[in-house]
Amino acid sequence: MESVLNLSAEDARRFFLNQKSYCNIGLPSYFDFQSLLDALAEDYMSALSCKDVTKYVNCLRGFSKRRTDEVNCQIYANKDGEFAWRRLQLVNPIAYIYLVFLMTDRKNWKVIVDRFHDFQKDNKIKCCSVPISMMESNSKSENVSNWWHENEQESIKLAMRYTYMLITDISDCYSSIYTHSVPWALYGQAYAKKHRGDHALLGNQIDEVIQNISYAQTNGIPQGSVLMDFIAEMVLGYADACLSEELRREKINDYYILRYRDDYKIFANEKENVVKITKLLDRVLAELSLKLNASKTVISDNIICDSVKPDKLSWMEKAESNTIQKRLLSIHKFSNDFPNSGSIEKSLCRVADSIEENVVILANEDLDAIVSILVDIAFRNPRTYPITVVILGKILPILSRRRIKDLFDQIDKKFKRLPNTEFMSIWLQRLTIKVGLRRKYDSRVCMYVQQIKSGHKNAKMVWECNGFSKIFRDNPFINLEQIKTMPQIPEVKEAKLFWHY
Repeated sequence: MESVLNLSAEDARRFFLNQKSYCNIGLPSYFDFQSLLDALAEDYMSALSCKDVTKYVNCLRGFSKRRTDEVNCQIYANKDGEFAWRRLQLVNPIAYIYLVFLMTDRKNWKVIVDRFHDFQKDNKIKCCSVPISMMESNSKSENVSNWWHENEQESIKLAMRYTYMLITDISDCYSSIYTHSVPWALYGQAYAKKHRGDHALLGNQIDEVIQNISYAQTNGIPQGSVLMDFIAEMVLGYADACLSEELRREKINDYYILRYRDDYKIFANEKENVVKITKLLDRVLAELSLKLNASKTVISDNIICDSVKPDKLSWMEKAESNTIQKRLLSIHKFSNDFPNSGSIEKSLCRVADSIEENVVILANEDLDAIVSILVDIAFRNPRTYPITVVILGKILPILSRRRIKDLFDQIDKKFKRLPNTEFMSIWLQRLTIKVGLRRKYDSRVCMYVQQIKSGHKNAKMVWECNGFSKIFRDNPFINLEQIKTMPQIPEVKEAKLFWHY
């Protein structure tokens, strides 16, 4: 494993053109964007060889006049089982390809890598979230596991050197990032503002593309791809460098900061210093139109204990029950204290593993009660949608067709009480698409899946694709062969460690 910053421009391009980098939302296995990305990349390289990418430039400019939900494919995901939600986006592949080639041009890639090295000069501020260049099937899992493990373990070790730790994060980070802050990050604010009309500057070009796919808006970048995570890291890395400068100016030397994307852990031996550093960070972020989340800002003098998330500590203390229903009831009770936590997801994975290894353990269980508990856990904890669907799938073969239909009717009715549950619809379709139940889903993505599966030659595209319609038609992003050969009941590995809130 190595940081993407250690790659050559050519290898970085291959990394970002991989479908795992294009989409890290966590969709069912039959979503396959690789052929579409490859076809567009080949077309773009052909245009580059002729030194004429006018059709791409004109297409992007045309996007700016269209609504974001027409240009990109948006998937709304409920965030807390109530009214908080997150907008995930499958960036228009035309814009994505253009951005990848732009950023991985040899000269431009050197500018980016050199700038990141500038961000990382202060060895007391450590970023743990620059993407790792892995192509294996579990690369996202390894990225999350590796960096979070390092972040947590590093925090525990820092208890030897520091007395206080402050934990905080940025409010609505991706939706708040100011697109003009991308050129600021690459060149410094003063230089970028002086040259904001210079379209030859890489930062201005990235800024313009993001605006073009966002209805010409300058607030927010799309969330849902490694490339956009990387662009966010440019802005946050610049914030690290600005904070370092502020700390030098204030002559504060007793500190250490760990950052994982928009999450910060600030360490010092004096409580006063922790507060001072946080105020300086807040000031730096304000210059970038970002702000800290006051409700999630806490100071601890017990670094060992508070380096591990409270939900994980609490779950470690619990002994697992001996029946599926009791285990689910225990998870349900735990989720009331720690809603939407990673421990709930991992615990459900273990339940699914148990059933997968020996489905007979369901023989003496009250299946209606199990389903009711399971669905309510998902209802209140949206990050569990994929693994909940996997467990439901393992129960379906035991039920009659009539009961299966009633079950899905009840799930539909229950989830209609919540706003923005499209992500759940996508995963429920993973079940019904193989079971043979005819279910209608309002999601544009789900309707596209159904049209492609039904053999429609002119399936309605989920992106605006003027001038590129043939490439999109010839390269649907649904793999029919995968649908045909995948097991009727999803395996646990399909849902483990996907997108994290």
